[in-house]
Amino acid sequence: MEVTSHHRPIARITGLQAPHPAVPSQSLQKAIEAGLISWSGQKPVFPPPVQLPGEGKPISAIVLEDRD
Repeated sequence: MEVTSHHRPIARITGLQAPHPAVPSQSLQKAIEAGLISWSGQKPVFPPPVQLPGEGKPISAIVLEDRD
């Protein structure tokens, strides 16, 4: 589809191809091939956040209260 101004094309609207989610970028692929990292092709699984000792409200709770 072309966008025109005064009957002259000024832009072209086209669709984008979605990147394949299981293909790592070239820099990641090089690191995998060098044995620096490994990748199963799946999304990473992170451990739960560390609870820090201390008293008081977490910053996340203060931010949520401030939004009200």
